[in-house]
Amino acid sequence: GSVNGMIDVYSPETNSFKSILDIFNSDKISKQINDITISGDTVYVATDFGISLIDSKSYFFYDTYFKFGTFTSNIKVNSIIVSDLIYAATESGIAVQKADATNLSAPESWNVYDQTNGLPAGGGNVIIFFNGNLIAGTNSGLYSFNGTSWLPFLNFTGLKIVDLLYQANSLFILTENKVFSYDGTTSTEIWNTTSTPLKLSYQTDVGIVVATKRGLYVSNNFIYPNGPAANQFPNMTIDRNGSLWSASGKDVSGVGIYKYDGIIWTLYDTQNYPELFNNGYYSIFTSSDNSICSGNWGNGFSNLSGDKIVRYHSG
Repeated sequence: GSVNGMIDVYSPETNSFKSILDIFNSDKISKQINDITISGDTVYVATDFGISLIDSKSYFFYDTYFKFGTFTSNIKVNSIIVSDLIYAATESGIAVQKADATNLSAPESWNVYDQTNGLPAGGGNVIIFFNGNLIAGTNSGLYSFNGTSWLPFLNFTGLKIVDLLYQANSLFILTENKVFSYDGTTSTEIWNTTSTPLKLSYQTDVGIVVATKRGLYVSNNFIYPNGPAANQFPNMTIDRNGSLWSASGKDVSGVGIYKYDGIIWTLYDTQNYPELFNNGYYSIFTSSDNSICSGNWGNGFSNLSGDKIVRYHSG
């Protein structure tokens, strides 16, 4: 699923893709796909306006739930799990299907939980079952449901929980820069990054896989197609060797400096070159000695000559 609402389905048997364009072509202002869960022949799609149901064989959209209890209509749904009931983490809180409900398009078919039930402000980012307990990841830590209210779970108070995954008898917890594992007794940090992690997955042969803005982190390595790190080229230059260099953006939008030698793209960022200080490089040019100078947003400029980087700043 994508930001613009397009859903791509890959078939390993035919090595082909099919694009589902119903949400993309809809009149919704915000169409982002936030989560996809499959149960039986139904695909449950969490979007920026509710939950859509798709037949996995025909790709036919046969229902969409826009309103949950007293939550506002067209609410953003971040995460879904389906077991005996449907559970949804939304921007306003958690929505749970009532056990006897049959018409789930009706708002009264859902129980909803928010700050009045113990959840923090900001709703829920992700929801999961762990050892029989319903756990919600929020912008301010983990919370466990006791049947009527939500209570803080583990010691993650104040931390944004990006994703949760239950595998190999452990709960894996993704924050904005770390991955933790919890075996039911002890919580252990197993990885940290500066590469904006987005999603967790698990493969039996390699263990935890983390989707980040830099690529997939697998077995202590990042895997990604060779190319520019972002679709941002505010300023470019060509050196005497014919290589293309580009800045990437101001402030937090910047991802560093790109180089393309005609075959391979190389990214110069703080993950690989800490001496760059930050990734907000927005201007660039080739100097007379064929070194590259790139201006940083608020922190001087850096000179790149071969593998040597020197940063010049007033501090």
